Amino acid sequence: MAKQAVGTIERHLEKGILGVAVLVLFAAVAKFLIISPNKIELTGADTVTPGTVDDKVAEGAEAVRRTIAAAKPVQKPVESAAPEFEKRLDPYQFASLPIDLPRGVAFQPPVPVFSTVVAVNVELVKPLPLPKPVLAAGRSCLAFEEVFDWMPGMDEGQLALDTDKDYSQPVSWVTVSSLWDRAAQVKENEKAYAKGKQFALAGGMEIQRRVMRPDGSWSEEDWQTIKPYDRAAIREPSEVPLEKDRDGKLKETAESIQAASQLFNLILDPVVQMNLLRPIAPAPACGDMWTYPSIPGSDVLMQDDEYHWPEVSADYKPSKSLMKDRYPRSAEEMEKLDKPWENGRKITREDLLGSDWRAMLKAAEKTFMEAVAAKDKTLEANAYNFVALVLLNGPTVDQAIAPEAEKVIKRMEAASPVGPGPKPPGGKPPGGKLQVEKETQFVAHEPHPTQQVWAIDGQPGSLVGGQTYQYRIRAKVFNPYYGQPQSLKNPEDAKIAFVTGEWSEPSDPIYVEPDTQYFARSTSKDKDAEHVTFEMYKWYDGLWVKGTFKLGIGDLVGGESRVQIAEDEKPSIPFDAAALVLDVNFDRPWCGRGKSGKEGIRFSETKAAESIVLVDAAGNISERILDIDKATPKQKEIAAKQFVYKPPKKEENPNAPLGQQPPGRGGAGERGTGSRGGSALGGMGYGGAHGGGGEGGGERDQPKPRP
Repeated sequence: MAKQAVGTIERHLEKGILGVAVLVLFAAVAKFLIISPNKIELTGADTVTPGTVDDKVAEGAEAVRRTIAAAKPVQKPVESAAPEFEKRLDPYQFASLPIDLPRGVAFQPPVPVFSTVVAVNVELVKPLPLPKPVLAAGRSCLAFEEVFDWMPGMDEGQLALDTDKDYSQPVSWVTVSSLWDRAAQVKENEKAYAKGKQFALAGGMEIQRRVMRPDGSWSEEDWQTIKPYDRAAIREPSEVPLEKDRDGKLKETAESIQAASQLFNLILDPVVQMNLLRPIAPAPACGDMWTYPSIPGSDVLMQDDEYHWPEVSADYKPSKSLMKDRYPRSAEEMEKLDKPWENGRKITREDLLGSDWRAMLKAAEKTFMEAVAAKDKTLEANAYNFVALVLLNGPTVDQAIAPEAEKVIKRMEAASPVGPGPKPPGGKPPGGKLQVEKETQFVAHEPHPTQQVWAIDGQPGSLVGGQTYQYRIRAKVFNPYYGQPQSLKNPEDAKIAFVTGEWSEPSDPIYVEPDTQYFARSTSKDKDAEHVTFEMYKWYDGLWVKGTFKLGIGDLVGGESRVQIAEDEKPSIPFDAAALVLDVNFDRPWCGRGKSGKEGIRFSETKAAESIVLVDAAGNISERILDIDKATPKQKEIAAKQFVYKPPKKEENPNAPLGQQPPGRGGAGERGTGSRGGSALGGMGYGGAHGGGGEGGGERDQPKPRP
């Protein structure tokens, strides 16, 4: 058989095919692994490769982190406390006068104009920055029905607001306080101002606050100016009317001088100046008593004394027994601290209701004996008068008081037979000056170099529970060149009524407790539905009341529940935690904390726990572990404050003497209602300068010394 002839092409065809396959393989490797590897096209025509995808993910995560950090916290805009009473801020409308009446017209008799200006090219002095503020906080029912304008000669007693719950609203409040170095401010003014204009008069305090961001940081961009809560205020003066002379320069006018003089005389009024420095809130209808922070070295009563008695005799010496305390206190504090024989207040029946009058007589006698030894005739007279008034008022409460008071008086008269000494002059207010000769000259009260100042953040809806805040404060100081452009380097500064300085440094953070607290108590699962039972506490009208709600995934945490708070009062109270149930997990891995020993804290082994995932109104996600919520001290603290209505005892005798009635909230199981300028705490009640409780109190009256 003959062999076939094989050509060159046929002989090497197999090698050629193999070579082409190898070239194709190399081309594929180069294209997909070296030249153009695997990639993903993103939105915006962007692409990522296996080598850059991690960097791209990290870049996106960092962008999200920056967005969260820069996000502004949710803040409820601060609105006017009572828009329907805005017109009361304008004395023209309040007095039913035409609103187009020229603002230069005075309501009071014409006041003297300022003296002729001599100094020129004066630059306004900025108020010195205040030190870091300190804070006091609480939750109360305060009255907001109206705000008064300060008028010259106005007394604080005219600002009494009805604190009955029908005219009050529950609010959280923060008092922001600092120290104003008035003497240092005067020295600064002396460097720039002409004589007669170097004084320092406060025009009120301004405050700002900011809210902690979700990531725990603070931002300078978040500072928000807050309108303080004032029972009376000075309306922001309108632009002072100035004119230009022939040279085009601003000059004072009769209207501008009169407007400036009116404002100056208004804030110069001692009562007005004291309230611009230290405004106070009324005694609340319920909740915490309003208070101001205590600053070491600052005696507020001593500082107030300067304004209560702007003129004193040459031999005047400050005395705590004569100091007027204008700040509200709780009934318990009043019982311990507000001794009538020390402040010269007239004893009332309310003082003796439910009190240990024997202990009060014993303390008054001790004070009398100490005053005799110290030769303090004023305090001696006050203590004696107190016992005498107990003798007069006591029998209406307890017939046993009179014999006891007579024994105390006999011991007092044996210790001081001459008598208590000088009498307060007729017609003088409580705590007035001692009797002096007619020719004695009265001098101005020596001013205190440092004044404690504050402002109250307490408008309805201003503070949001569950938020952490920081505050800063600054003083407004009256411009002594207000309305006098010829003296100023910048004549436009004559239009500025109050000069403001730099803000203080931020205060320490303060957390505002929510008015609704909730705790998970149990979980359950029915078929395919998970549920969680919450125990909720609501601060309602000064009381912590309780409600229990069983909720499912997607439900808002809360609801309505009827709670009996009085014999004839069982309202349907809304419980709202501003949160939503996202998930209920029955197998959450959790390592609980065990007992602590010498070796430190021990943790239990990891186990399956029940947890609840929640989201709040601001979008923050949180998790509650059921075992932790059951054992948290916070729940025990709130539960201890829970109000439980107890009906009055059936055997109670309505005709029994007042001092023998059983104790209770405003009486036997009843809620106090309070009265004008007073407290709704009920029970013992308290009167004096702080208003009245129960049936009401009265003004602080100076008792007449014994002859």
